[in-house]
Amino acid sequence: MVATHSYAKTSMHFPCLVTSSTQLGRSTVNSCTSSESSSSEAQIVNKLSKPPLSDDPSNHSVPILETLLDDTDPSKSYLVMPYLRLTNNPPFDIVNDIVDLTDQLFEGLAFIHAQNVAHSDDGCTYMYLKGFHPVTTDLKPDMRGDAPYHSRFTNPRPVKYKYVDFGISLQFASEQDHTPKLVVGTTGLDDQVPELSDVTPSRYDPFKVDVFILRNYFKQTMLNYYDNVAFLAPLVKSMTSREPADRPDAAAIVREWQMIREGI
Repeated sequence: MVATHSYAKTSMHFPCLVTSSTQLGRSTVNSCTSSESSSSEAQIVNKLSKPPLSDDPSNHSVPILETLLDDTDPSKSYLVMPYLRLTNNPPFDIVNDIVDLTDQLFEGLAFIHAQNVAHSDDGCTYMYLKGFHPVTTDLKPDMRGDAPYHSRFTNPRPVKYKYVDFGISLQFASEQDHTPKLVVGTTGLDDQVPELSDVTPSRYDPFKVDVFILRNYFKQTMLNYYDNVAFLAPLVKSMTSREPADRPDAAAIVREWQMIREGI
């Protein structure tokens, strides 16, 4: 699999997913959203996909190439984005691969939060690489043979990791509104988040939920899988506190990670 531009996403749980023909010189996927969720989701992703936010190198949200309305069903719309695949397929080869991933995921979450958006679903990461079949991803697009690939280290173009699936994301008022950003509910795709309780639902900070979910991603896919990434452990532990107020916010995580990174 030869990587040209590579995108990664955080989870794909759309009502339906339809592959489309190549548009704008690249392979794309159409995400079908229902009328109940498409309005807020479309507003968020289109905002993040347009200048000036799309020009910010700290923005690691998947680019929405086009939004299409269903000709026959007005309750549906389609978000056109690049093909996506699991981040660890192909697997990471060296520590620098994981350092680069960590750079982009922490920076990307801090950017999303700076736009007053809580993602609520950032625990699973996928990657876009050109030159593979969208369903049988180990094969070439024509399914005639295995898809060749570069390692991340030798890839002539850096891999880009992107957050996607803003279907349950929350958009708050501008940063000039200093009222607490708290919500009520149990919506989220990580059942280990302490404050998302069906038994005693209460008001919670969705931004701190994002921190906990991302912590679980690093714990489950990095710390529990590789034996040479112990440098992640202190930061991941700080993101783990059962008390949301004790977890760092995304901007603080970026600052702490930069200090850890200098010692790697």
